[in-house]
Amino acid sequence: MADVYLFYKYTTPNTRHSFNAGAGVSYCWGINDIVKVFWINPDPPYDAVTYLESKKAEYWGVVPYLGYDYQFWKNRIVIGPDIRARIYSGRPSVEYNINFHLGVNF
Repeated sequence: MADVYLFYKYTTPNTRHSFNAGAGVSYCWGINDIVKVFWINPDPPYDAVTYLESKKAEYWGVVPYLGYDYQFWKNRIVIGPDIRARIYSGRPSVEYNINFHLGVNF
C-alpha cells in the first residue's frame, strides 16, 4: 500500500493545540482470497473444508484524514489521535483506521 497526502494544519492561538485535515490518494495491491465453498463434516471428527480462489488485485482510492495534536515539554513532544477512512474503487467496504500517535520535534 502506498499513500500520498496533502494536509492543512490549524494551530490555536495558545500554540499547544493543533488540528490537521487532509486527503490523499492511495494505491493498494496484493492477493484477494475468495471463499468458494465452506463445508462442515456432520460426522466425527467434525472438521471443516474450505476451498479458496486466489487472484491478484489492485485498487486506487481516496483517504480523508482528521487529526489532533497536543504539544507539551517546550513544544518538543506531540501526542494525539487521528482517523482515516480508506475508500477504494471496486471494493464494497470502507476501512477505518483510528490511531494514536506520539512524536518528537527537534
